[in-house]
Amino acid sequence: MLSADFDRGNSYGIKSFDFSFEGSNPATARNDITANLSLYFQSFHELIKTRNHGQGDYRVIDLLVFPVNPNNRQGTKTIRAGEYDPSYYRIRADVGWAVPDNSVELSKVLQARGFDYEGLKNALLATNKSFYLNAVDHEMDLKDNGAVEMKINYRAYAENALKTSKYDVLSSVLLRKNRDKFKEAMSFAIQDNNCSEEELKTLKQLFQQAEEELIKSTYKSLLKRLNERNKVFFVDVNENDISSFRKNGYFARNSPPRLIGVNGSSGAVQQGSVVAASAEQETARGGTNNSGGT
Repeated sequence: MLSADFDRGNSYGIKSFDFSFEGSNPATARNDITANLSLYFQSFHELIKTRNHGQGDYRVIDLLVFPVNPNNRQGTKTIRAGEYDPSYYRIRADVGWAVPDNSVELSKVLQARGFDYEGLKNALLATNKSFYLNAVDHEMDLKDNGAVEMKINYRAYAENALKTSKYDVLSSVLLRKNRDKFKEAMSFAIQDNNCSEEELKTLKQLFQQAEEELIKSTYKSLLKRLNERNKVFFVDVNENDISSFRKNGYFARNSPPRLIGVNGSSGAVQQGSVVAASAEQETARGGTNNSGGT
């Protein structure tokens, strides 16, 4: 099972590598990438075997396992294997055509087609791409003959990294400090079995509740400052256009939604302008309130 060098050879190979662009708008057209890597091993031993090709030791299984050595964790410094960090499973995939060696036969073929070797080389290099990807999930298939087939699903590293709390643009200094303190406390609690599983669960719940309160406070402060500086904008949409969208699920191609601003104008308006206009209307009505109340 672990080693079968004696009867059918050894080593491993790449069966396939497929990738596709999943972006649905210009901003993500070339950034949202999915990829699938399929590897085949003659035995399980080839999967865990230590190799060296002049750039340090490695194992193929390292594509999947959590970095045991803390010095090799270059991401957000997770404290245990159960905490996901995209940077721990990041790879660079160089995809494209290999540039062939120049030869007399190749030169003759290129000349017959009006090309030369440098033109072919530059064309191939121009089509080659490099993608930074990180593993999302994987599956292993152990064959009856001891062989192993492994499939790994990847997504664009940037897309996954930007979803982590490290790149939370709405966080505050206090919120980031609180998250760092939580990691330090959890690290201490986990080390040397300082806390039981139940105590770890309680500690995690307490920090989660505290973070939720800080997040609410941060968002409230952000909206308050935007409102005070008249940086909150909105528009009203024509009721008929809203009804049409709810019925069809889209706006007609040649009939964009009609926007209604203050005093019937179209376009986005500042909340401060709406407040001022409402005050003027209230004054014109003699300060009466027609909204009703109890």
